[in-house]
Amino acid sequence: MVVLDNIDRLPRKEINEYWALVRSIFSRTQGETSPNKDADITAIVPYDRKLIEANINEEDGKKEDGKKEVDHQLTSLASRELFSKTFDEILVVAPPVLSNAREFFADKLEQALPKQVSTDDRFRTYRIFCELLSDEGGVTTPRQIVSFVNDLSSLYELQDGRFELPTVAAFIAHQDRLSEKPSLLNDEDGLNAKIARLTANPKLVEHLASMVFNVDEDLAFQILLDDEIASAFISDTAEDLVKISSAPGFDHRVDDVLQDNIDEWTSTGDLKQVIGNAAKLLVSYTGDAKDYITRSILSGFNNVESISVEDEEYDEYLPIFKLATKDSLVTTVRHYINAAMDSVNTQESPNFSSGMKVSKFLTAGDEALAGHNGHDALKSSLKGQSLPASPDFIFG
Repeated sequence: MVVLDNIDRLPRKEINEYWALVRSIFSRTQGETSPNKDADITAIVPYDRKLIEANINEEDGKKEDGKKEVDHQLTSLASRELFSKTFDEILVVAPPVLSNAREFFADKLEQALPKQVSTDDRFRTYRIFCELLSDEGGVTTPRQIVSFVNDLSSLYELQDGRFELPTVAAFIAHQDRLSEKPSLLNDEDGLNAKIARLTANPKLVEHLASMVFNVDEDLAFQILLDDEIASAFISDTAEDLVKISSAPGFDHRVDDVLQDNIDEWTSTGDLKQVIGNAAKLLVSYTGDAKDYITRSILSGFNNVESISVEDEEYDEYLPIFKLATKDSLVTTVRHYINAAMDSVNTQESPNFSSGMKVSKFLTAGDEALAGHNGHDALKSSLKGQSLPASPDFIFG
């Protein structure tokens, strides 16, 4: 008797090759009998029909150019015929089902991590295992429990026990998705809500990020959030910034992100977009980093040397007044006027049109400041300003 086991556990690209070999052997021997009973060999081939069938369907569905054809899937009847042609007898074995799965899980966990897991952590970890299994639509088997506990205990020891066992279990449950796209941790719906609750870990996202990148928690947040926060500030709309502002760690990282990028944004002209997005964010933002955001952006704005009045660039800077506090409003308005007047006074040939645009600029500034009691600040900032003496400009 020969047992050919684990064919369905081969790499997917090898399953077809070995399965074809098995079929060729058995198809040649079907119907043949030997007068010597000792010359007969009985072969047993355990296999998971679904795995074999899925792989064959995938190969059969491919076109010559490598594209998959989805119109020709084997039906249940056809799949049964596929196996009946290969073997003389097919027996269906029901999967083993544990009646005492919880006790079996606890025993295996105790063997793997003796006296290291509290009763509460063990219960939460088991519930996470059940949720993971339920999500896959399977039933609990001894092999699944042993495999899960092996992965769990190995990762727990690898992390030197820094994270509680339910958190490690939650990482295993999300490992494939997080490895492919760590930014899911920034999404409110990125994690299975029930599994997240079962961990009872208020720092779950931080700890998962640390495991994804295999670095300390603070550095993990930096890797996870910094690029996305920076991109959101200069995005075409404020939607991305508003969304990421609710991500755990945003309050801790946003100030460093602004400090690292504000000079570059000022130099490249992206600061206008940053100001507009930040102003829209602060309408609804209630986090702890509000003062850091306004202070950093106002500091960057004070380094803007010139604001064009001719092409109405000033219009994109008007939201800066929404970021200014009572104490900083006068300084902000003064710099806004100085930078704009610099562009006006450097014009080679100011004319009637230029004068009209300056008038429009002043009107826009006065309207933007109306809601901030900034009229006096605008008036005082205009004192001492010199304008081109061209008659055409003045009439404009």
